[in-house]
Amino acid sequence: MNYNHLKYFSVLAHLQHYTKAADVLQISQPSLSNAIRHMETELGAYLFEKQGRNVRLTKYGKRYLEYVDKSLDFLEVGQKELDSMVNLENGRIQLGFIASVSATLVAPIMSDFLKQHAGVRFHCQEGTSYQLIDDLEQEKYDIVICSQKTDNPNIRFQALWEQGLTVIVPCNHPLSLKNSVCIQDLAPFPIIYYDKTAGTRPLIDNLFQAEGCTPNIFCEVGTDFSMVGMVENGIGISIVCDTDMIRLFNVKKLPLKCSSYNRIIYMATMQNSFVGAAPLEFSKFLVESVKCTDKEKQKG
Repeated sequence: MNYNHLKYFSVLAHLQHYTKAADVLQISQPSLSNAIRHMETELGAYLFEKQGRNVRLTKYGKRYLEYVDKSLDFLEVGQKELDSMVNLENGRIQLGFIASVSATLVAPIMSDFLKQHAGVRFHCQEGTSYQLIDDLEQEKYDIVICSQKTDNPNIRFQALWEQGLTVIVPCNHPLSLKNSVCIQDLAPFPIIYYDKTAGTRPLIDNLFQAEGCTPNIFCEVGTDFSMVGMVENGIGISIVCDTDMIRLFNVKKLPLKCSSYNRIIYMATMQNSFVGAAPLEFSKFLVESVKCTDKEKQKG
């Protein structure tokens, strides 16, 4: 039994006339007759009986038609769903990203992309780098924008941006009187730290290790937004990625002395995996947009 045979049966059942059904299906009448005989042999039941020049369903055919029509409807829904996934102009993009790039980096590029491909729909989700990468492997996303997870050979990482690190403290904190700080200055104070699912965590660990210091970790948090909010409320100090989001909070930013540590933001996609037209086009657009931005910065 194949899809064509089911379609032939459904059309013939509704028209109850071989010639008309063959015309609609754009096949010869003998081909239609052979297909119906093959189905009846396979099912072990007659589906049609003659009624003058027409045919009508037997009781077995009537019962079988209920299931065939439901199946064909369901397959049509699946076909439309698949088309929406792979077609560029009405495709869908499953996009995951870390919170620190959502508003100032990802959103403008999405907006520019939609000016060219207005029919595309995005499904977006924020998360920590390691969570996003794990979900990418489970095919919950087409593209993830995150830090790199170096022990994962199944994923292709392409560098996009660099983000610097900055120290933030409450405005009434003793360190707020300084213009800049070093890692040793931070050691005595409770620090709000990235948790172990955050891609920036190893980078900051290395900062403390390089200076021979142990951070006084008060609590661990997954997102920059939560960390800055806690600092604003006097819960502790923190080292976070230097983004425009920080200016929304009443905190003091302090540059790190002699720090050449920057976080690299990557576009992550699955190796050797089928990608629909819309996600593929957006990934190219994303890389080109970053190149254009870099050129503008160099000119400036």
